[in-house]
Formats: sequence, structure tokens, C-alpha cells
Amino acid sequence: MVPIISSLIILFVNVLTTDFISKHKYHRMITYTIILIFTASVLSIHLLLSSWLGFTDQYHLMYIIYVWSYLIIFIPLYKHKITTLIMIMSLSLTHSVFVNGVVYHFNMILNGDFQRTSFILGQIFVFAITTPLIIIVMKKTIKNVIETLNQQLIFITVLLPLTNFFIIYLMRFYIDFNSMIIFLIAYLLICALILLSYYIIYKIVSDSLNIHRLSSIAYTDGLTKLSNRMALYYDFDQYVIKDIKQFTLFYLDLNKLKSINDQYGHLEGDEYIIQFSKAVQSSIRRPDTLYRISGDEFIIISHKNQLNISYLKQKIQEQFLYTHPFLGVSIGQASYPLDAQTIDGLLNLADKKMYEDKSS
Repeated sequence: MVPIISSLIILFVNVLTTDFISKHKYHRMITYTIILIFTASVLSIHLLLSSWLGFTDQYHLMYIIYVWSYLIIFIPLYKHKITTLIMIMSLSLTHSVFVNGVVYHFNMILNGDFQRTSFILGQIFVFAITTPLIIIVMKKTIKNVIETLNQQLIFITVLLPLTNFFIIYLMRFYIDFNSMIIFLIAYLLICALILLSYYIIYKIVSDSLNIHRLSSIAYTDGLTKLSNRMALYYDFDQYVIKDIKQFTLFYLDLNKLKSINDQYGHLEGDEYIIQFSKAVQSSIRRPDTLYRISGDEFIIISHKNQLNISYLKQKIQEQFLYTHPFLGVSIGQASYPLDAQTIDGLLNLADKKMYEDKSS
């Protein structure tokens, strides 16, 4: 009975940790109800297999299957990629099996038996202290940020906690300690390994976040928060790599912006630009993308090729909401790959057509 209660405690701690760390797709009551139903099913399967196949003394062999089977319901219940959920579960299981192993081996050395109430109470006591700390650490290190990591970094951040879990699992179920000194040394070394892994993951995540922030600054226009010229060149390279067959580039230039600046000041001119960018964004649909490449010059990349210049001007006029009247916009366009096969070629051609529109 003690092994089953112990397993239930570990399952409870892991489900609780995963639930607190993860983003929910549904209301908490729905989530908890599904988890309870799944847990009841898991326990029923375990009891049936134990009685039919004689796994009574080998519960730890089935344990590793059962704890990871929760991925089946975690994937539809939480808003995370499977790699993120595996990492969260690995970190949580490393903590829970570590605590279980410490209490188990401590009881075995002192009493020669773990089939006691003290074993259960010891786990509950240690879990009550350590679980909130683990949740806080995991929230600060991995929540949300892990979704932005590239594939190589994801592999490392998933592999480290998974490795820790299997080391702790093997130590817990397949190694017996006959000396308190050896027991303490072994678990101190494992504790150091876990802390080192946590630190490595923290550094990977924090460095990745810093790189992501710097990239956002480098590719974002400070005034309108739109993508800038560098982002335009980068995105074009990505389109070519992804073998996007065709798209249209629209070159937009505000008419008479200087008169706004001269009459009302540059702060009003900046606000005019911001309101214009919002009007354009409201006039286009995804996956079309808007860029600000200089003071009063904007670019639209349209993949659907459903935009035309007359329609676009009309929509911008309708969407422009500001105290000062809209003074118009000149637009030129060029298509990839029909008109040009490079971003500079597209910009030059669209720029010429824009000036033709402005002069007319």
C-alpha cells in the first residue's frame, strides 16, 4: 500500500507543478476534471496489470510509463509545444523522484524498511517545502521564453532535465545504500548536477531572451513599432529560402508631410505618421506585412496579390483617424519575380512608379 500512496504523491506533485507552470487552454475546473478522470483510469489499468501479469513487486517498472503517459492529456490541455511540456515534466519529475529517493534511502538506512508511515510523512513534509520553490524557479527560467528558442537550444534544454530524471530514477529504484556517508555523498553529487543543469538552462534561456530583445530592437522601427528596413531585407531572404513563388511590393510615400511638420511641429508630424501606420495596418490583412523604411516611406509586402492601389488609397483614407486631415499618399508597386528578382530591384521599380503617381 505504501508504494501506491508514494506514487500518488509523486503524481500529485508533478501534475500540480505542471499545472502552475503551464498556460491553460480551458477553465481550471475542466482541466482538473480531465486530469482526475485520467488518473483514475491510470490507477485502474495499473491494478489490473498488477493482478493479471504479476507486476505487484515491479511497480517501479510501470511507474515510469504511467508518469509520462500524462503527456497524452497535457498536450491538449495546455498551450505549449510538446518539447516545452517534456522539459517541464522532466524538471518536475527530477525534483519529485529526487525527494522520494532521499526519503526512501534515508528510511532504509535507518530502519531497513520503508513500509512505514514515516516514509509517507517525510515525503509530504519535504514536498511541502520544496515544491513552491521549484515552481517559482521554473516560472522565472522557462515559462513562455522557451517557446522562442531555436531547435538546437530546445534539444539541449530538453535533454539536460531528461538525463537528470533518468539518473535519479536509476538511483532511486536500482541502487541500495548501506552507509549514511555514501548516501549523503551520492545525493549531494546528484543535487550539484541538478543545480548545474538548472543554471545551464537558466543561462540558455536568459541569453536567448536577450538576443531576442536585441533582434527586436534591431528590426523594429522606434516610432511606429513596425518592422524596419533591415527586417524587410531579412524577410525577403526568408521568402526566397521558403520558395514563396510570388508577392507584390507596394511603395508608399506620404504626401505633404513637411507641411504638417512646418505648421504644427514635429511632434504632431510624428503622431501623423503613427496614425497613418495604424490606418494602413487596418487596411491590409495577414499575411500582408507593413514596414517603415524611412521617415515618410512605407512598404507593404502582399502575398495574396489582392490589393490594388486605388482600393488601398480608399481604405487608408477611411481608416485614418486624426485631428488633422489626411493629405494623401503616393503608391507604386512591383511584383516578384515578374518585375524583379531582388529586393533592391523591386524597391527601385516601385519607387519610380510611386514618383509617377506623386507627379500625376
